[in-house]
Amino acid sequence: MIFLVLMMVPFFALSHANATQINAVINPQNPESQFTAKYYATVSIEHGEENKIKDVLKDRNWAISKTADVNDSDSVALATKLNQKISEDGSSAKISDLSVEYQATLQGKNNYTSINYIITLTGTLSNYVLDSDDSSGSMLVDVNWRGLSVVDPVLIGEYDINSPLSAIIEKEPEIYSLMESHQKIIDLLSENLLDAENIMHSPLSKWHFSYGPMGLGGEISEDTMSEYSVANILTETYPEKNTVTETFTADSDYVFGIMRPVDSASIRVVGFAALDTLNGVEILGVTPLPPQGFAITTTGDVPFVISYGLPIAMTVAAAIIGYFLFKNRTTFF
Repeated sequence: MIFLVLMMVPFFALSHANATQINAVINPQNPESQFTAKYYATVSIEHGEENKIKDVLKDRNWAISKTADVNDSDSVALATKLNQKISEDGSSAKISDLSVEYQATLQGKNNYTSINYIITLTGTLSNYVLDSDDSSGSMLVDVNWRGLSVVDPVLIGEYDINSPLSAIIEKEPEIYSLMESHQKIIDLLSENLLDAENIMHSPLSKWHFSYGPMGLGGEISEDTMSEYSVANILTETYPEKNTVTETFTADSDYVFGIMRPVDSASIRVVGFAALDTLNGVEILGVTPLPPQGFAITTTGDVPFVISYGLPIAMTVAAAIIGYFLFKNRTTFF
């Protein structure tokens, strides 16, 4: 068996920056597969010398950690919100068994202070197979679940992990009192951390595609794969998200900012998969083996399929989808 790797590859990456990373391994033969989503952000505070914020934050270090396991009502509530968003995006997939880890850490320096945030969601995907044909092993796989975003507060206990402002309110009330009358600063620091919209709205046709056996871990072992090593590579440069800053004046001038470069994602699908759309929804037509004539190499060299593989793959996808539409004489959504 071979598999497809879809990767949204950023043109460059910045350290200490807001970014979302989604990773999933989907085995269409199984009713459930695992995923991980990580959300990173850094708030910077430029305070310069000799002022109130510098006096409070210089050499200050602290950390806030929050967790919710699969049985916690807070993680169940978050899964419900994510599933509602997935449904709104036109996907039939569901997530469950969600666990949440959150951490915010502050490090104060002479002229600036940074607060780093990371939220990690791990869980189970299901309902991603739209239809299947037992005789050929062909399947239609839904990948439109990837916009794992929430615009509402996300509470662990009474703490909102979805807002960068929460850490400042909890740990630095004196700093918050200086800035709370400046609405632009409050709005900036209230932006949602659980934001995967850039991943959702980046067409899969412009992701990096590769086909071939790789170690996937979990229930998929090396012996379940053939010796084929096939590559079909497309690349796209994604624009940098602008760094957003706001300035306010109290006893001194201060600059608050959030850095926003590109996001990244990797979706691995067991089988030979080709991209297409069905009723406006991006889907994958998946077969156990590549089509006849698909270029194969085991040397690690890039095969000619880079030039010719995508039309073949799209033809395969169209054939698979056409078969299911004929069989069901209806649409899936």
